[in-house]
Amino acid sequence: VIKDDHPVVAAVLDILRQHIEKLEKENCKLKERVLHVERQCGVRQWY
Repeated sequence: VIKDDHPVVAAVLDILRQHIEKLEKENCKLKERVLHVERQCGVRQWY
């Protein structure tokens, strides 16, 4: 039973890993956008 489940578990882990990578990329883009807006507004100049 465990051997039969193994490919399913691997597939789910792969999907989760891809989803996490996508979220990390989006997070980086959002951080860059926030920094850009703060620079334009002159907010948080200690960055």
